Amino acid sequence: MVTTIPGSEILTSSLNMISQSLQIPVIIFLVIFAVFAVLAIGGLISEYTSRKKVSPELIEELIYSISNAESPSQIKDIIKNAKIYESQKVVLIKILRSSSLTIDSRQALAKKLIEFEENKFSKRIERTDVVTRIGPTLGLMGTLIPMGPGLAALGSGDVNTLANAIIVAFDTTVVGIGAGAVAYFVSKVRRRWYEEYLSNLDALIDSLLDKLKQWGLFMVREKSKKRFSEGEEDPMAGTSNLVDVMLVIAVGLLIFVVISWNMQSVVFSENQNQQQAIDQSSPSVTEVSEGQTLNDTPESSDSSGQGYMEMGKVYKDPSTGKLIMVEGWK
Repeated sequence: MVTTIPGSEILTSSLNMISQSLQIPVIIFLVIFAVFAVLAIGGLISEYTSRKKVSPELIEELIYSISNAESPSQIKDIIKNAKIYESQKVVLIKILRSSSLTIDSRQALAKKLIEFEENKFSKRIERTDVVTRIGPTLGLMGTLIPMGPGLAALGSGDVNTLANAIIVAFDTTVVGIGAGAVAYFVSKVRRRWYEEYLSNLDALIDSLLDKLKQWGLFMVREKSKKRFSEGEEDPMAGTSNLVDVMLVIAVGLLIFVVISWNMQSVVFSENQNQQQAIDQSSPSVTEVSEGQTLNDTPESSDSSGQGYMEMGKVYKDPSTGKLIMVEGWK
């Protein structure tokens, strides 16, 4: 005997209503993430075409040129003519022009400029990291939400509803994982580019500050211990678990569907066999209309005639062999 807790039906119906109401928002967000993933790939290609290839040899040459410079104006000309990013030139020139500031103020300025560059790149990477983490999660939600009504429809024999639910579940899974994979690729490539950018900028700033220190204009900068990618968790770390869960659900669902179809085929086969056995065991019946004369005696069996309505009694004429039915005889 199953005991029903008072109020449990209201709670379960409320959960079901909330779950089903999330299906449309989940699909909308998945479409948005898919569009964002396509735009992110386009932005990555555009950034790659406009990206400057700064070799280690070029950074080494700039460091030697700055160290061998004889005046701040000469360093300024070296920076302007260098084949590095314009944003790197702006940072170096701002530090070079800070001779009117105190030592602490100039050090704070250099630290703030490098932190500004790091934060700028961090914001770009955070967008794709969000899609990397949330995309597969929404795909899992889009897989589970339609499965409830689909399995309920399978229990009532509505295979079409189950098929539509499976299509929605698999589509959301593919879109969620696909958007997350594309975003992860974009984040990975950009993180490597920005690390190289900041590493080169760090080396040039250290060289410039060391030269200013030799002139008595500056002190050695304390490097920031925190870099936007250091100690950061892999955005795809939790995705593998979600993929495993979705694969288990998909395999379990397929097994359940196959077993259900096999059970239905077995039941239908048994029903057909039973019907055939009944038809074979049923006695042959001769239809008789009113006023009709039977010349031959029909074959009979020990059947009780269950399911038929008695109309009267039948007598046989011994001289002619004809059968005569008398209606209303009890």
